[in-house]
Amino acid sequence: MKNLKFFLLINLFVTNTHLLTAQTMTTLQLGDDNDSSYYHLTKITDNEYWACGEKGIITKFDSIGHFQSMDIQTDGFNILKAERIGDFVLLATDDSRLMKYNLISKTLEKVDFKHYKNRCFYDFLVLPTGKILLCGGTTGISKGEKKIPFGFIAITDASLSEPKKIWKSYRKFAWSLLAKKDGSITAAVFNGVNTSLINTKNLVHWKKHKKINGLVHEIKLKENQDEMSYVGTASLHYNQKGIIGLDDKNNLKIDSSGCFWSQEISKGFQIICSQKGQVYFFKNGQYKNMFQLPTTFALYDMKIISNQKLLVVGHGKCAFLIDNCLN
Repeated sequence: MKNLKFFLLINLFVTNTHLLTAQTMTTLQLGDDNDSSYYHLTKITDNEYWACGEKGIITKFDSIGHFQSMDIQTDGFNILKAERIGDFVLLATDDSRLMKYNLISKTLEKVDFKHYKNRCFYDFLVLPTGKILLCGGTTGISKGEKKIPFGFIAITDASLSEPKKIWKSYRKFAWSLLAKKDGSITAAVFNGVNTSLINTKNLVHWKKHKKINGLVHEIKLKENQDEMSYVGTASLHYNQKGIIGLDDKNNLKIDSSGCFWSQEISKGFQIICSQKGQVYFFKNGQYKNMFQLPTTFALYDMKIISNQKLLVVGHGKCAFLIDNCLN
């Protein structure tokens, strides 16, 4: 047994030494617990990415690692998601507001919805029709506060008219939306114990597709566009077990990671960021390695910004660039 332990320690050392040689990391920003957190990353151009988040913070990064704070008057609203739609960037907040930033005129339109007071728009996607599908629930739940979820899925248009609810449940919070290649929509909704993946083909009737133990935070399509991948946490205790799974298979739990908040999928790799400052790499469905960044802060989002560079952002205004991420 002692020889086996010695072999495993030597093998782990050699493996990690090789990985540290293959992958390099640059710290771009490393704040403290009092700094605003980055919640979401989005691509604006091939060489410009926006990190958005707490108290309306927006910072733009390029593929080299240069960054600059954006002077956009967001009124301190927490930005939970942002996506470019044509010449606009749509910003979703944690309390009844959507904003549209015009990249040409450099102006910001702000729209508050009186029927969504104390409700957050946690995720959204743009449909082929140009309509915008939104999901979320009670403000504060995204930060771990214990409240009645009052979850919803709603639809609006590019002019940001009052969103019309097409699904709702006072017991469940809607965390993530996914458009499939067959035109159907899947949503991940959580009741405090289990996640239900629900499907619709007509934005009217929703059918439960799968139940998953734990909170599914994000759902994405694999590269083949046929399989659905999800990440999250085994319970409401974000600091404990992370979960990873495929649509048709049982999930994998990792004890020491905390919640898995986001994933990137490219060239056979699935890259996942965690609650405890770790980035996990899987290749063709098999665990490859884990990269511990110089922080124990939660890493909320990431984007592959070139063939081999991964931009990672998270709590306390932290931002890192990992090189050779697809080796």
